[in-house]
Amino acid sequence: MARADELLLHIGQAKTATTTLQHTLLGAQASLRQQGVHYPRFDPGHANAVILAYHLFGHTEDNAERRRWLGIDPAQHAAVSARAWRGIEDAVTHHRPRTLVLSSEIFFRPMNRATITAANRQIDRVARTSRIVAYLRAPDAHFLSFLQQILRQLGLNHRLSRTHVKDTIAPLITGWRGPVSLNVFDRAVMTDGDIVTDFLTKHLPDVAPSSIARLQTARNPSLSAEAMALLHDIATDRTVWRGDRNALAVEIFKADRRLDHPTTPQLNAGMAQALINWRAPDLFWLRDDQGITFPGIDYGAIDENDVDDAVLRVDRIEDICTLNPDRKAALLHRAKARARLPRPLRRLLYKYHGYQI
Repeated sequence: MARADELLLHIGQAKTATTTLQHTLLGAQASLRQQGVHYPRFDPGHANAVILAYHLFGHTEDNAERRRWLGIDPAQHAAVSARAWRGIEDAVTHHRPRTLVLSSEIFFRPMNRATITAANRQIDRVARTSRIVAYLRAPDAHFLSFLQQILRQLGLNHRLSRTHVKDTIAPLITGWRGPVSLNVFDRAVMTDGDIVTDFLTKHLPDVAPSSIARLQTARNPSLSAEAMALLHDIATDRTVWRGDRNALAVEIFKADRRLDHPTTPQLNAGMAQALINWRAPDLFWLRDDQGITFPGIDYGAIDENDVDDAVLRVDRIEDICTLNPDRKAALLHRAKARARLPRPLRRLLYKYHGYQI
């Protein structure tokens, strides 16, 4: 069986512009192939290798988000995953790439030695060597970005363990057959402040960044602080709404992009420090054992014993971020007005960007 010279496994972490990187690489599939790199597409047109988690790492996860993402019956996960892996084997045989790249933030989770050993064996079938690349984000910035993501689904924040990064990375360092490269996701230190340029420059140096077309729009645009507060109010039933909650949430997303003067979310100092203190064991392990530090964090001010659960719980977005209450009220008014309309009429109105209620 033909094999690539190496497999580069990009594992996230989540909220480090993984979607942007994945879709950029997929969009540049032809150009990359000409430069000896294969980045596969996964049915139905996904750039994210999440389906491989079942075959490569033995995932058995099934939840509403995963079902929506994959669009297949959970009973088919294992079979579809195995078929996707055979597709990669066939692609390597056909294209004979120098480097095979797989990317999914779903791979960023603690794994035991048996799982890692089994994955190594599978990867030996398609590549002579392999290496892992992970981008890591400071705890406060990661929390804020992750909170935005779960609020989009009307979920509530959940706290990562204090040693989530160590529990994920340490077994890979000791059990993976190739090197594990840890990188800081921060525009202040990334090459040109850009994830794609940084990834190519550091990990695919034979690929010219100028040869890769960039996405014209952000894959996951940020929410304003006002939109975050409204979504949190809906998720906690603080906002009274007898209609479809998801329809109201969608209208908040759309109104947020149209309404002027959004407040960029920024954690207040107390919340940011509480998060940093909570993740102190990870931060100190990364600094002392891996030589990884995050700009903007005062390591001398970290107190791993000073953790206020009440602060970390997040009862209201207003408690952790500054926002404009007038804009929040206007945003809710506009979103409610549209959400009350029948769905066919809402779809018709979306064609006319100047329409406002």
